[in-house]
Amino acid sequence: MPLERPIWANARSWRLRKLPRRSSYESAGEMVVCRGSLAGWRARDCRLSHDWLASVYRAEGAPEPLTSPVITGVDSPDQVRMGSRLANLAGCIDCHTPQIKGENVPGLEFAGGGVFLGPWPTVASANITPDASGISYYDETLFLHVMRTGYVKARPLSPVMPISVYKNLTDADLKAIFAFLRTVKPVKHQVDNSEPPTDCRVCRQKHGAGVRN
Repeated sequence: MPLERPIWANARSWRLRKLPRRSSYESAGEMVVCRGSLAGWRARDCRLSHDWLASVYRAEGAPEPLTSPVITGVDSPDQVRMGSRLANLAGCIDCHTPQIKGENVPGLEFAGGGVFLGPWPTVASANITPDASGISYYDETLFLHVMRTGYVKARPLSPVMPISVYKNLTDADLKAIFAFLRTVKPVKHQVDNSEPPTDCRVCRQKHGAGVRN
């Protein structure tokens, strides 16, 4: 059958997720396959396996060739709506929302605190809501600078942030994502990776500045 849900397809067992490199979102070659439940997914869990993909095709049926754009809304004249779609594609909410047992903590969407383990020092995702504890001080120019360089002024972002992907989005795409983020609910939630991890009573995680919540 044709792919009608290009962002998350059959989310309980397998998904197709696009990581755009240019302003064109119609290229099937820009899709990567991510396994895992929608609630438990993190960017670091994403793997591309030809053997596994072949098994999915055998179980689910191979998708038919694309003959027209399968994603709607990314070229919307409504900048906020376009930004919402792009933020969904980019997985912003997945990484920037804390989870407990694979479920998002209610009321903390985009408020940071999701803890990432890896070769880098343990880090927690940033609060990207327009609250004073988030990115209320960002303007559009700073947002584009951060997404292009991986630096907030002189401070580098953690390597877990996939700047190498997002920096290739167009200015229009990044401006739309920023416009959308300005509309999400402000959430007071201090997250600061320059401080040692401490227990946070808000998100029930252990992260930098947790004790200040």
